[in-house]
Amino acid sequence: MAVAQHYGMPTPLLDFTTEPDVAAFFASDTGSRPRPKQTACILCLNRATFEQSWEDLNARYRADSGHDLVRIVDIDVQNLWRLHAQSGLFIDMRVDANLFEMFSHMLHIYFPLPSQHDAKLNDKYYPKNKSHVELLLDQHFLIETYDGREAQLEAIFDSVIKVGDLGSLGNEGAFNEAQLPEVHPSWSEATLAPWKIEPNEVYDVTTSTEIHVLTIDTISDPNSAAASIHAQVMTVLDKSNARNRLGDSWEVRDQAGTLVYENEGDIDDSTRPLGEVVQLLFDGMRFKPYEDAEIASAIANYVTLNCFPSWQTMTEWWGSITGVELDGGSVRARGFCGGPTLIDALRLDFVELLTPDALAEFEAEGISAALSFLIDPRRLFEFHKFRRMFAEQVIPTTALVRVEGYVLHYNIADVRVFGLS
Repeated sequence: MAVAQHYGMPTPLLDFTTEPDVAAFFASDTGSRPRPKQTACILCLNRATFEQSWEDLNARYRADSGHDLVRIVDIDVQNLWRLHAQSGLFIDMRVDANLFEMFSHMLHIYFPLPSQHDAKLNDKYYPKNKSHVELLLDQHFLIETYDGREAQLEAIFDSVIKVGDLGSLGNEGAFNEAQLPEVHPSWSEATLAPWKIEPNEVYDVTTSTEIHVLTIDTISDPNSAAASIHAQVMTVLDKSNARNRLGDSWEVRDQAGTLVYENEGDIDDSTRPLGEVVQLLFDGMRFKPYEDAEIASAIANYVTLNCFPSWQTMTEWWGSITGVELDGGSVRARGFCGGPTLIDALRLDFVELLTPDALAEFEAEGISAALSFLIDPRRLFEFHKFRRMFAEQVIPTTALVRVEGYVLHYNIADVRVFGLS
């Protein structure tokens, strides 16, 4: 319920904080210009007095129902940074508001509303950066809007990603003995174990933060620009404890020092500064066992593809381009990979597993045939090559396409389906 409360879902919990500055921030955050002499109010509780006042009522109610009418809830949700930043705790209140106030002995502190809300404080109490739990919550909330998103995807792409029956992961008839291949040994439990680790990170608003500014020369060429961005990201990652500096943020500026936005600089309601998406990429990849160079490549490729003609640039980098779809962890995504890279990532014994007819089709059509025969990446690809392709091509291009808005897929251990778009 604590997680639900901090994401706007209805619960019987009331938000409180142990920090006066947090209380003052939310009391004065009206969302509109205050009227002259308008005041805000902070409600203060003395914990001992509060609990003593409710002791008798709680005891009688507990005897009948098994739980208290009102109670203070101290909880530490691992990796819920919004709760950490707000020094939050809750009151579980199951009574009328008037009765609650009557027995709680709250002190009311009134103060004049400031003429202008300090927007910089929003970042302090609503961290821009996202923990792995908050990224997973973003994925979970996609489920609630599935029907609407499906209609939107159909309007954009004329078709939608259909995962289908996960019991059917390919065309058995394309393989010897009419059986799909077993999972490749490179996808062993030991290999996947580090990808399933859930770190415990506490967001500390007192920790110093840094803005990492990436500069891209938009009048150069894509290769030079990508190499420069890659080197700049590696410089950041070479710093001590770089992946664990939870409050750092990113900006992307051009050679003139101007902020660069998505869609090659067109600023409208649907675009964001590239640095915000770089932040999403970094947050999503930093706590997974990607190599530093893979994180740098994902960011460099994303930024460069935004600043130069993307299809032409992809073709120059990766050869013939194949559109791919993937599904896993509640996220559907569309992106692009180089055909030669996909072929190279196939398991080495792939052709030996095909029937003669399927082999002839594969030799004629290449990777398109392979991806139509089998859509389970664990059975189709060698893990380490797939991992590198995922970091360097899939993640940056799915960030470009953004089928699911700004919810992206980072964990290859969760990918259940990988096939043609």
